[in-house]
Amino acid sequence: MSRLYRYHGSISGMMAQGQTAREITLYDSRDDSKAPTRLNVYGGLAKYIYELEMTDAEERYLDVDYYYDRLLTLVRIEIPSVNPNIPAKVITRQELPKMGIAIFGPQEYITTPEPEPMSQEQYAAWRAWKNNNKG
Repeated sequence: MSRLYRYHGSISGMMAQGQTAREITLYDSRDDSKAPTRLNVYGGLAKYIYELEMTDAEERYLDVDYYYDRLLTLVRIEIPSVNPNIPAKVITRQELPKMGIAIFGPQEYITTPEPEPMSQEQYAAWRAWKNNNKG
């Protein structure tokens, strides 16, 4: 996998580009000098974001880390926890042909504004997946 870029913020808008594609606009509500960013989202990540936006789960409103490639395509989402070294949850795309996602941490949507870190077992699984997939 090529170099990834990080944007810390939240989704301010979403447009459909077909059945399994979306375009999202990210913004950082804490930093007006930081320009919004538009990303393309495909497959399982597009579905995950669309379904999340239809809920009132706290995860929808959290400022999270969006990782994307040089083609401005979303690769993964990391939801920070109260422990800055271990995320609460990671949602990452799987490579073609599956176009699915892998979720590390709680499988359900996060419902608290200050989520706990994922378990040590989930964190170890995330690190192993990341090392094996160069992500």
